[in-house]
Amino acid sequence: RHQGESSHRAMARLARCLATSQSCAFTRLELERWQAAVGPYDKLFGPLTQQAAGRLADLVTSAGVKGRGLDCATGPGYVIEEALARGAKGADLVALDFSAAMLSRAQERIKDPSVTWREADIQDPLDPETGSFVWCTCNFGVLHLARPESFFQMARKALQPGGFFGFTVWAELAMSPV
Repeated sequence: RHQGESSHRAMARLARCLATSQSCAFTRLELERWQAAVGPYDKLFGPLTQQAAGRLADLVTSAGVKGRGLDCATGPGYVIEEALARGAKGADLVALDFSAAMLSRAQERIKDPSVTWREADIQDPLDPETGSFVWCTCNFGVLHLARPESFFQMARKALQPGGFFGFTVWAELAMSPV
């Protein structure tokens, strides 16, 4: 399923954002670049980011965390794919990305029709689903956000009390636990 907002609503939100904030100019630039970079990203960076996606999925499943999962900035759906491979139920998984092109690639790669794919800016509130997820992940998405603090607030609100939150960022090899 794809539960994205209409193109008109998305453009209106983007227009409001551009008129009020420099951070939204950054978000617009990121969106334009990601819409155009699906193929090269999946081919060139995919093998690298898939490794971390597997590690995130390992952490979620090894912690005994069962139930609804939220993958933010899902891109080609690597965390969703890894969670499914470890026994997560597709109906329990929600994947968010602001790029319709990335969501299309994810749906091409992952054939489970019960996964929910949603076009959304993870810096915006996720009010209808507050407190409904047992885990939330973001695989290399944080450094592409103009307002990462807004995302962290959204993720915290989306989680049930005691829920698991995991994210990855690029770091020097010496600082990397993986």
